[in-house]
Amino acid sequence: MNKRRSLQWKLTVITAIIVILSCLAISYAISKSAISSMSKIEDSAVAILPTSPATDTTGEVVKLQISTKDVISDMAKGIQSDFWKSSLLITIIITVASSSMMYFFIGYALKPLQNLGEQIEDIQAKNLKHLVVSDQSSIEIEQLTNAFNEMLERLSNTFAAQRQFSANAAHELRTPLAVMRTKLEVFEKNNNPSAAEYQETVHMIRMQTSRLSHVIDILLEMTDLQSAQKQDRISLADMAEEVICDLTAVADKKEITITQNPGTAEIIGNDTLIYRAIYNLVENAIKYN
Repeated sequence: MNKRRSLQWKLTVITAIIVILSCLAISYAISKSAISSMSKIEDSAVAILPTSPATDTTGEVVKLQISTKDVISDMAKGIQSDFWKSSLLITIIITVASSSMMYFFIGYALKPLQNLGEQIEDIQAKNLKHLVVSDQSSIEIEQLTNAFNEMLERLSNTFAAQRQFSANAAHELRTPLAVMRTKLEVFEKNNNPSAAEYQETVHMIRMQTSRLSHVIDILLEMTDLQSAQKQDRISLADMAEEVICDLTAVADKKEITITQNPGTAEIIGNDTLIYRAIYNLVENAIKYN
């Protein structure tokens, strides 16, 4: 199983590896230079053999103990070995100390990010509150927080539109259903309905069913509002003329005359949705005069 690590842990490991490699490189360079110098000293060491007894100012013989080249070579190798061990020990100590310090410093630097994560966990669909940026936050954390707040604002507006849409849809669907239910309840209480009452009830159900179908079509168009392409260049005069032609028969029944003033206005949008908007306006004007 792949165990996930925190960002603090990952940054600490990466930095520790860099420190280890740097310390090893520095130790190697220093050791190489020191060993090279020791080798030169070792190569220049020669055995000194006295050709005659040495005497001091009083004339007494002085005994000189001179190390041979082999003895000097052994001493140099011992010093080199001790130097390598000391370098390795120092590298380990520096690595452990610096890694521990980096772990806590990185944790302190990532504290605003942890606070941001805790705030995000508390966000719910009904509580899209803005995130608070700490004064100690870095520029990157502040930019991330601002971008997230903008996203929350868009989500909040979307949820509000959905709630309004649901309320409107429920209202539009409830009205014809309530009319049909009331009419059917009255019809049910009539033990001996006439043919005219049957026709009236059927006509009412047909009208309310048509209204429901019309409402459902509008709701489906509204649900596609976000995904609909809005790049059509629309002539409002041509669109209004098309709507008037479609509603002429309805207007004639109401003895209403629709006139259109000339114009050249154009907009960019979705052809279907703009048609539906103008159609609804004109249709309501005809119905309610």
